[in-house]
Amino acid sequence: MYSPYLYARASELLALRSLISEKTDLTGLLPILEPVTSDTSGIHRCMDAFGNDKKPLIVVTNPNQHQYLNSPATQANLVKNSQHLFNSHSSLLPGYCIGSTTTQSHVAAFLKQYPSKNVVLLYNNPALSEAEIQTNATLSQVSFHVILNDKISTAQLSKIPKNKAIITQDFFNKLDRNADYSGKEFFTDKHKAVGKDFCAIGDYTITGKKLEMGGGKPGAVASHIIYKNSNTSDIWIEHFVSDETDRNISDAETKFLEMARKLVRQVKSLPTEFGWNSSLKAYDDHVKHSTWSGLPKNKEYQIKHHIQLMLDVLNKRL
Repeated sequence: MYSPYLYARASELLALRSLISEKTDLTGLLPILEPVTSDTSGIHRCMDAFGNDKKPLIVVTNPNQHQYLNSPATQANLVKNSQHLFNSHSSLLPGYCIGSTTTQSHVAAFLKQYPSKNVVLLYNNPALSEAEIQTNATLSQVSFHVILNDKISTAQLSKIPKNKAIITQDFFNKLDRNADYSGKEFFTDKHKAVGKDFCAIGDYTITGKKLEMGGGKPGAVASHIIYKNSNTSDIWIEHFVSDETDRNISDAETKFLEMARKLVRQVKSLPTEFGWNSSLKAYDDHVKHSTWSGLPKNKEYQIKHHIQLMLDVLNKRL
């Protein structure tokens, strides 16, 4: 099973909804969405799409980034405004992040809030005792336990059953500028342990775990595309960057097409490594017709490809 951790911004939400609308085979997909803006309309549309299609989706109900940072009132509004969707769709799973200030009474209050729902607990440097974690691990109401970035002790982790453990890590080597990326690098081999050491692997796709909102005029346009290394079966990532990297020279569309031509050429030369999906086809179409749909679409394509390739590998289609 594959469980990408996504911040609920426009490109991430559109990527997920597009996978649903395209009738993609999403066997084994369990995305995690963390809201970051107080406007819940986008995430609600995504929840509704997954719910109507009976596909599982975890939504963190106590986010603490961007507009939710130190804002209990915004968190409360999220919970209140999302309750009807959780009630309407059994496949939607409320998630609760356990951090260094979380007590067992906080966890109990969360569980009480969703008495008839399966839920998910996420662990990010939890201060709960081993006994408390073991208690939570025995609850049938808790479908999965998500370990974020190894922020849990070995003793605590030992209390969580492997068949409910999701290991989520940031494998993306984030750099300051698009122009700084080049070539290929190792991404992960953790997918090989799915079904043995844990039930699912998660990552932060091509965005990394550090949340960055907005963005100005790009110097370079880049795409980060994962592939299956044919020699090792490990997941690697290749960075495709426009030729022009000066923000004051050329325009974003020209830079996008410079990058996309390199991407399409490489993908077509290694079909058994990159596979083929709707995202790669979109790049191919843009190259053929010298078009583009804007930088947000470029991000959406990357996220979609990332999810599609991970599912292809885990489901042994690639």
